[in-house]
Amino acid sequence: MKMRLNFRKGNFREKMKKPMSKTNLVSKTNLVIIALIAICLIFLTSGCQISGINFFNPYTGSEGLDIKFVQNSPPENVYSQSTFGVGVILENRGALDIKKGILVIGVEDFGEKTIAGNDKITFDLYGKKESRTYRGERSVEFFELKALKLESKNEQETTVNVKTCYDYETVAQVPVCLDSTINPVESERKACTMRESIGLSYQGAPVAVSLIEINRIFKSKEKMQFAFTLHVRNVGDGYVVNPDSTEKFCSSDAKLNESDFGRVRVSATLAFKELDCTPRKSVDISQGDDFLTCYTEEMPVSNNAYNTVLNVKLDYGYVNLQSKTLKILKLS
Repeated sequence: MKMRLNFRKGNFREKMKKPMSKTNLVSKTNLVIIALIAICLIFLTSGCQISGINFFNPYTGSEGLDIKFVQNSPPENVYSQSTFGVGVILENRGALDIKKGILVIGVEDFGEKTIAGNDKITFDLYGKKESRTYRGERSVEFFELKALKLESKNEQETTVNVKTCYDYETVAQVPVCLDSTINPVESERKACTMRESIGLSYQGAPVAVSLIEINRIFKSKEKMQFAFTLHVRNVGDGYVVNPDSTEKFCSSDAKLNESDFGRVRVSATLAFKELDCTPRKSVDISQGDDFLTCYTEEMPVSNNAYNTVLNVKLDYGYVNLQSKTLKILKLS
């Protein structure tokens, strides 16, 4: 968003005839810069640019936690009954913090007592909002494993699996124009023009509000309300889970139900007033996407249009998986 300053003629021209000290000039320049920065912060979620300067916006991108193996850890080949390390790099690429995340490791066909230490750890990682960079905090965790004993075979392939489970949230702040006119006239000039649908880009999280539909509902000639239909999608490379069940997905003995998958809690406010999203307060995006509708309180019908901000918050659990195949060799 580029900004240009326009000055009125007359008084400004008369003032310019008077000499201005360097101190006053610097002071006024600083005030202008501060005002421009303040305006940009209001529209932080949509980005801002002044004289070629881009302000940092953490609420971009479709990633949350990124997990990957340390190079050659685990190695491609290990010997029977030998111990080896498995390193995992955790990086929070989302906007917000991860608190009390869980990292668990498992191995196929190893049987029991193959992991020398703990098979589960917890972690905290701050996000892009705190780091003020394009990525958040990073950490490296290691596990020590022991290869199984080969009896008759000379070699055998197996797979090392790591899984992360964490609670996360998405915040979408969307400027909207609302027109409460019962029969709007297109040629009539107003403060803004209402749009019935707004497509959104990603919001710095693996779950995003992809589309907002705005409808006017007239109860009578005097009363009306606005309805916001919020479309929610999983845009990351992991799995969305019920935020009440996140820990269960990193537990080996937990029993999972259908209601544990794909649930996202939704809340919304308009100009700091909470919207009514009943009877549904969550969506099920286990199949990709879903939507719900939230309503304002009843308000008077008028001939006015005004700008405001719709705030949407999504709460959910998220699960990421990563695996690597290695070969166990029998000592000759």
